[in-house]
Amino acid sequence: MSISFIRFFLSHLLSSRSRQKIVLLALFGLLLSSFSLLFLQGIMGGLQENMIQRSKDIHGDFLLRLDQDLSQSERKQLVQELSDYAEFVTQELEVELLVRHRNYLSPVLLRGLLLNDDQIPAFLKGYDLSGLILGSDLARKIRAYQLAEVVMYSPAAVNEMLGDVPRVSSDEVSDLFHSGQIEVDGIQAWTRIEFVQNLLAETKVNSIRLYQATLNVSQLNNIVKRQGLVSKVKLYSWADLFPELMWAFQLENIVMILLFTSMCLLISLSIVSGFSLFFNKIKFDLATLWFLGCSRKKLNVLCLSTIQVLNLIVCSMGVALALLILKLLKYFNPTVMPDVFMERSLPVSYSWWELLLSLGLPYMIATIFSILSYRQFFQENKSFLPLIRRLGQ
Repeated sequence: MSISFIRFFLSHLLSSRSRQKIVLLALFGLLLSSFSLLFLQGIMGGLQENMIQRSKDIHGDFLLRLDQDLSQSERKQLVQELSDYAEFVTQELEVELLVRHRNYLSPVLLRGLLLNDDQIPAFLKGYDLSGLILGSDLARKIRAYQLAEVVMYSPAAVNEMLGDVPRVSSDEVSDLFHSGQIEVDGIQAWTRIEFVQNLLAETKVNSIRLYQATLNVSQLNNIVKRQGLVSKVKLYSWADLFPELMWAFQLENIVMILLFTSMCLLISLSIVSGFSLFFNKIKFDLATLWFLGCSRKKLNVLCLSTIQVLNLIVCSMGVALALLILKLLKYFNPTVMPDVFMERSLPVSYSWWELLLSLGLPYMIATIFSILSYRQFFQENKSFLPLIRRLGQ
């Protein structure tokens, strides 16, 4: 009975006599909503994931800020254990300075690296670490170039014997680094840790970075606690270092979902109008089924079930189409953007949650409004007897 009723319902919906174009257009819009929601979430997720990965390649998955009281033996023991859980573990002396070339002056975040052949991060491999490596935008600001001599000023470290004069050191620019990230290219520089230690007149290491780590925050906290360094080490994940970027990503996702929810609401208004007209056209057929012995309650169940199945099929078709196109984009990886963009192709990344959201959100909204239009029709036709009498006339 249910399958026969669904066939009857769909044949009347699609037949030329009772076809409602507004319903078909609304259902097509529902298909586009589910398709667009998953497609854009997949592309947006891929872009965000690639941006996060490029940032992690430079800043690391985790940053450990070391206290001055941390001894060299404690630091070596900590680094030795962390090396089992990360591809690269770098020890750095990071300091904010002023860099000058000729008459051009700019702030710089100088990262002095304790160089080991097996612990050089991947993003610096192939670069000349014999001198200073400047970010490309930073070098452009101070008009510096390779082999140019630049001067570093340390406002925090001074020569007391000379009347609190800031300590100064100079070195040649051995290479220029370009990542396409403004917060890196415009302010950061890298060199040997000995250069920074000589500038500051200190032998300490104030930070440890983990690249391509295979452990999470809780596991890393357990390692620090096990070695008794809780008071000497402050742990930061990549998300802790860039909370504004994470908030911006979340805002993008929320705004996108709200926009598609609004679009689904507009489409659902068309569904209400279309189904109201459609039920008004088949009301004599429903009255005939009631007269032949189908109870009103069973008609309610059959109509509601058919509407839900129809909405589910349409939304599933949209999600399936989006999955197909996303998989084709991921497989063929076509180049669609010019060279000036970091991402020349469309990266793809989506989760089961986004898949279910793309299917469930349009389906739930469309089902709610469809049920409202159906109930409005049955409230206006509380009894089929007047319709039967009209048929008899």
